[in-house]
Amino acid sequence: MNQLTLCMLHLESAIKKMITILELNADIDASIFYDVEPVTTELEESIILNGYSRINVERIQGELAFKKIIDSYSDFYIFNDAISRRFIKKFPGYLVIKKNYDQVDDAIKKVNESKCLFKQEVLRSGDDALERWQQVHDRFNYLVTLAVYRKIYFFPFPVHAAYFNWVTRPRIENISFTEALNKCDLAKNTLPIAHTHQSWHSLLDSEKSMISQYSQFEFTIRRQIKLRPESKVRLINDTRGLGYSAGLPFIFINHPKRTSALGSYDITQPR
Repeated sequence: MNQLTLCMLHLESAIKKMITILELNADIDASIFYDVEPVTTELEESIILNGYSRINVERIQGELAFKKIIDSYSDFYIFNDAISRRFIKKFPGYLVIKKNYDQVDDAIKKVNESKCLFKQEVLRSGDDALERWQQVHDRFNYLVTLAVYRKIYFFPFPVHAAYFNWVTRPRIENISFTEALNKCDLAKNTLPIAHTHQSWHSLLDSEKSMISQYSQFEFTIRRQIKLRPESKVRLINDTRGLGYSAGLPFIFINHPKRTSALGSYDITQPR
């Protein structure tokens, strides 16, 4: 059996065990989930060029929220071609554990360790981004690797506050000369709305020509399009708190005394 497949089987097994433990030990009624509207493929190019304008969010609580939280931990695939694979869906929210904290902690650690092992195996599967992409997607159709890599955050100490908000982060990626050329070749498989087939390929060939002049350099890709939900989490005895990506629901041992909901994002509203 291929090592990538084996790592995925270990991860899926660890997630199933974790979910069973969460179902037995969670305060289901205390679950909070912010259902974020997914980005469609139709909007991808507009977001890249102009940024986000609006993202709708629905707050859900209780049994339905718990189900959505549980489902999110294994939501690695996008089968619907109308939903973007470049702007993957986020799953902010939290559930509360009421007993057997050590057992829960151990199960979550095993999932996160399995995620790291899968990521390491992906990085070993090819010499550049294109080869790694082919190795992964030859085995796992419709898999979104970034969704697999997301860490599950468990807070084993009482939480005083959890404030959710939208945060803009620069999307920064360092790539080698070969990876830069491969990205241009891979981009030929898509066609932005603003281009014809000929104009898009001409632009990419021009980019490759420019890149070829700097074969000894590493390249940095920087885009101001990474809008994501985050939460500032402050423990009972903390005076400040830390910010965490809310790509997956958090797991707390108590319902925070202070919270702020993640609202819909609207570029016309002050933040």
